[in-house]
Amino acid sequence: APLASAYRALGKSDLAAAHVKRWRNIELVFPDPRQQQLELQLHSGLSYELRGLQAMRAQDWKTAVAAFRDGLAVAPAGSLASRSLQHKLGTVLYMSGDAMAAVTAFRAVVRSAPATGADEAAAKANYSLGVIMMSGGRFPDAVRYLKAAAAYGPNYGEAYMALGDALRRVGDFDEASKAYRDVVRIDPTSVEARFAYAVTLVRLGRYLEARDWLTDSLVVHRDQPMLTQALARILAAAPDAHVRDGRRALALAQQLATAVKTTDVGETLAMAFAELGDYGSAVDTQKDV
Repeated sequence: APLASAYRALGKSDLAAAHVKRWRNIELVFPDPRQQQLELQLHSGLSYELRGLQAMRAQDWKTAVAAFRDGLAVAPAGSLASRSLQHKLGTVLYMSGDAMAAVTAFRAVVRSAPATGADEAAAKANYSLGVIMMSGGRFPDAVRYLKAAAAYGPNYGEAYMALGDALRRVGDFDEASKAYRDVVRIDPTSVEARFAYAVTLVRLGRYLEARDWLTDSLVVHRDQPMLTQALARILAAAPDAHVRDGRRALALAQQLATAVKTTDVGETLAMAFAELGDYGSAVDTQKDV
């Protein structure tokens, strides 16, 4: 879904459509088949939500929209059930290409949400609005919605990750670093969050912390290329001489270059050679790149 959003924002509707077709709903519905059959026979918010979820899994957007709207007609206004239906309606509208209607649905969830406290539907609606704002380049608005998503969902890792990305886009690297640390708190195995946190530390000039963070992260994710590359680059080229270690940078870069053939890795290898004073090898490496 985020890929579809990004391609649509770039005007690449064919690629957006391809990703929309691959989208699948991953929410878990009520696991009791008999209870589910009973609910489907009733005219309640939950019964229409189940119908909508079935249509979503089949990518039948029109039927899903109708089901969620029927559910909203019978669910108590402002209730948790109503917010859940409204968020799912917004999601289906967005996936079917009606972004404006989706925004209206998501904002309706936000308006009916409690002022404070955990609320899954409100967290998801704010997250969805934040992602849409980011896809349109409205990063200050994205920050506002994503902060709300994180407040409503203290363990909503995707919201914190997106918040960090939005904060970086507005130049607030200190707050971005805190958001990425929250992602790692929620999911210590997140390579992307560990890498992004290191990047923000570098942008803040905290090179020693970035080096130590990446070193510790490679204990958790041994030989992970993204983290290895970042650590080698810091060791080879950090402005702080106390942080640089050319020999260690060269060992990491050479190890990485045997498996990963990219321009970035080649550049880091050349930097490591240069840090050690081996300028001939640095030049040759850049020529090879």
